[in-house]
Amino acid sequence: MYWQDALSGSMEIAIAIAGFSGIVAVFGRRNDDFMQAADHIRLSVLLTASAVAVLFSLAPFVVLDAGVPEFIFWRVGSAVQGAWIISIALYRMKQAQVSGVASVMHIKVMVSLMLLVVIAQVTNALFYGQSWLYVIGVAFQLAVAFSSFSGLLLDRWKDNEESP
Repeated sequence: MYWQDALSGSMEIAIAIAGFSGIVAVFGRRNDDFMQAADHIRLSVLLTASAVAVLFSLAPFVVLDAGVPEFIFWRVGSAVQGAWIISIALYRMKQAQVSGVASVMHIKVMVSLMLLVVIAQVTNALFYGQSWLYVIGVAFQLAVAFSSFSGLLLDRWKDNEESP
């Protein structure tokens, strides 16, 4: 698979996840409250991760079409992705911990994955300049979005089972 195919597919998946989250948010309304704090955070994580996946998927098409050499873009793009992943992860972990949205196990799994992805991005930025390592960063953003989407769905089902 070429990077073009992988990133085009990633854009489609990110847009689909964001779209389905809107459906879940609208049809999964609770009595008088449109959203509880946990739902708001999950939706925010989902939409941010989806938007970033689309942005990082679209960037190579625009930048490489402008004439920037591939190895330079993959290195710089990986450095930017690594910095983004670290900064947003620190912010979201603090937010999740304060609000009680994510369990300790969920945070540990996401931090472990995040560290592997950041190592891949830093390695790509410093040594390799390969497209497949860049695509791993985009795939991680999709995994974050899907994890949030799953949390929204499971929360809706749990609430429907509890209601009389």
